Amino acid sequence: MAGESVENGRCERTCERFDSIGGEWAEVGDEFDEFGLGVSLVVVKERYLAAFGGSSYDFEVPGTEMIRIFDCFRLQAGWRIYSFDRPLEASCG
Repeated sequence: MAGESVENGRCERTCERFDSIGGEWAEVGDEFDEFGLGVSLVVVKERYLAAFGGSSYDFEVPGTEMIRIFDCFRLQAGWRIYSFDRPLEASCG
């Protein structure tokens, strides 16, 4: 899970998955980076999570474009971050 917490208004940085058989959430891998607010998440081939965009709680954005990839078959490997040299511009959308 990445995003804004309803309880405290801060960015959530934990990564969790839902066990549909056990009916519960479980933390996996390492924490998401500080740019977890407003992330778009895409599932790829029922195995990978790809995260795009995001900002910090203070609405700061990363210095470059990046894609974060999480392999659901290798939970403890955590997020792999691919950064691009293209600078990001702050926008409202």
